[in-house]
Amino acid sequence: MTIALLSLLGLLLLISILVNIPAVQNLLVHEVTARLSKQLNTRVEIRHVNFRLFNSMRLEGTLVEDRNKDTLLYAEALHVRITDWFFFQEKPVLKFVGLEDAQVNLLRPRNDSLWNYQFIIDEFGSPVQPAKKQKTGISLDLKKADFRRVRFNIVDKWVGEDMNASAGRIYLDAEQLDLLTRNIRINELLLDQPVFVISSYPASPLRKRRAPLPRPLNLCWTLPR
Repeated sequence: MTIALLSLLGLLLLISILVNIPAVQNLLVHEVTARLSKQLNTRVEIRHVNFRLFNSMRLEGTLVEDRNKDTLLYAEALHVRITDWFFFQEKPVLKFVGLEDAQVNLLRPRNDSLWNYQFIIDEFGSPVQPAKKQKTGISLDLKKADFRRVRFNIVDKWVGEDMNASAGRIYLDAEQLDLLTRNIRINELLLDQPVFVISSYPASPLRKRRAPLPRPLNLCWTLPR
């Protein structure tokens, strides 16, 4: 029993040492970004990464481009918490996202009614398919988000309306966040130093009529007792 315990402790110590070696971390980062780039069919880059206990990591210099090779997301620091031993899982799950000093650019051009992030919704928000057709890849099961010093640029040339928003902090604690069914249950939502600017201009001539409004969201707020 003692020998088995010592062997297990020795193995854990060896793994913890290996995962702190820059060459090993670079290899793991390459595997993750290559997997995401292939799954999303776009450019995903990470400058540096720090791992903790194989279920969370801090990414520095994270870049995600849209299908037009424009910046969709840049974050100086990106925190993610995912399934334990994620690189051995066939379908790991993303549970938490944190951003620091980040910028998100959402664009809908004048000649197309689809947003530049639609490919992400198609990948992560698609309904469950039969086993023989089910996709493999990273699932989205987001419960918490914590954004610090972030800016969102929403440029809607199709409708003719731009929105620029920034905040010192945005914190979301959601019991359920289902983008497909639009069911949202939020436990806590915090906005610190928010700034919001909206501007309007002529819509695209290809847009013959205003797009129908989305179905109402099913919101269930859990208030503190």
